[in-house]
Amino acid sequence: MSSTPAPQRSRGARAFILDTAVVFAAQVLTKLRGLITMPLIIRGLGTDAFGTWSQILAFTVLVTAIAGLSLHHSLIRFIAANRERAGAAYGTLLLASLVSSAVLCALFGLSAPLSVVESAIGEPNRRMLWLGLGIVVTTTIRNLNLNLYRATDQIKFRSVVDFAGAMFELVAILVVLAMGYGLTEVLLVLVIAGALIALVTTLHGVHVAGGVSLDREMLTSALRYGVPLVPAGLAMWVLDRSDRFVISHFADQSQVGIYSAHKAIGSLIMFVQGPIQMALTPKVMQLWDADRRGAGQYVEYSFRVYGMLAAPFIAITPLVSTALFRIIANEEVARDSAFSILLIAVGTSFWGLAVIETCALYAAGRTRAVGLLTAASATLNVALSVVLVRSMGTMGAALAMAIAYAITWAAYARSSQGLWRISRSGSKLARSAVATAPAALVVWWMKPATLLGIAAAGAIALAVYVALLLILGGVTPDERARIVRWARTRLLRRASQQPAAR
Repeated sequence: MSSTPAPQRSRGARAFILDTAVVFAAQVLTKLRGLITMPLIIRGLGTDAFGTWSQILAFTVLVTAIAGLSLHHSLIRFIAANRERAGAAYGTLLLASLVSSAVLCALFGLSAPLSVVESAIGEPNRRMLWLGLGIVVTTTIRNLNLNLYRATDQIKFRSVVDFAGAMFELVAILVVLAMGYGLTEVLLVLVIAGALIALVTTLHGVHVAGGVSLDREMLTSALRYGVPLVPAGLAMWVLDRSDRFVISHFADQSQVGIYSAHKAIGSLIMFVQGPIQMALTPKVMQLWDADRRGAGQYVEYSFRVYGMLAAPFIAITPLVSTALFRIIANEEVARDSAFSILLIAVGTSFWGLAVIETCALYAAGRTRAVGLLTAASATLNVALSVVLVRSMGTMGAALAMAIAYAITWAAYARSSQGLWRISRSGSKLARSAVATAPAALVVWWMKPATLLGIAAAGAIALAVYVALLLILGGVTPDERARIVRWARTRLLRRASQQPAAR
């Protein structure tokens, strides 16, 4: 096994960090669509309408996981291994994705009884069902196109395209709601906007791939690699989305709306995990055979960064949740939100760690293991949700999720042990936990009740956390020196460019 030279690895690390930072910024802006849509629907159409909205979106994610056949994973693997095959890989998988999603959605829309429609989307409304299925088709193509950018190392451009698409959809939703229309019209505009985005990104994808062609053997290989991941995708959906359907069965759409609002805030830590994973998976796949130790270092660094941010998020978010929901939603959503959000924040933090663990399994081609482990955890999640929701309501769903996600991370970590040796930075995470306590006390003492107060308390708590983290050695002297050198270089470069700009 060869080893990558240190200077080259260092340059790769800097590029990885920059890509992750850019993706993070774009992801935060992109996710604003969901955060802005939540208060608009709750205040404009009611908590029950937001419950239906959340359930429809959860349904579209489920069908997309099936219809896409996980071909976007095959696309990344083929192109990362051999860039010259980009045209054949993209053309073949684009056609396969379009056919599979369109056929599956047509069959379901034509054959589903009204009782199944109501269970799927929360309303016995076949028109809403067809609109949801339309979103599935456009999302399947859009996901494949975004992963083409990811596979060709255009991480920053992918983020820009994703952000632009999300903002386009947000503006369309705002216009529809401002004109006084309801949920059906909001779904219709999402279908139209999604179709336009899918068309534009497909045309550009053809250019990026250098033209397209069809390859039957490649399709067979893609299905062999991707289809075993479909159960994993379904299991991940069960872990992430099925709780809404359990709540809908035992309660009503208003309770679904309350829980969905809590989960929207409690899972904000995924803003961090998503960008890390976006850059991490292709990097690990590229280095797996040539420099496995180098690949492991990227994973170790990702664990540290994610853990350092997850610790204060878990402690501080519940402290401001009640005041935040009174501002952006209503008292019904704000009531008893703190403990629910604490459980959700713990669960999603474990989920982020679990997803990082999957890098080794994907790179080693052990997709069956991913599917089996995730399916087992998903089964546990459903069983716990059914038991706990009946006795505890939405709080039970949050507790079930926290338990299932923690077990999922442990299962992935154990499964990847034989593939490489990596450090999960336990001592660093312990320092993060110690530094978090005083920062959380600051927020608890300030008890902010306005958006400005929440922002100010968060900024002060962040400053306290970073200072304590530095004192406790959460960031090594070498890392501090590298950050200072990087910042100084950037400032000097900008200063030297200013005269020329004038």
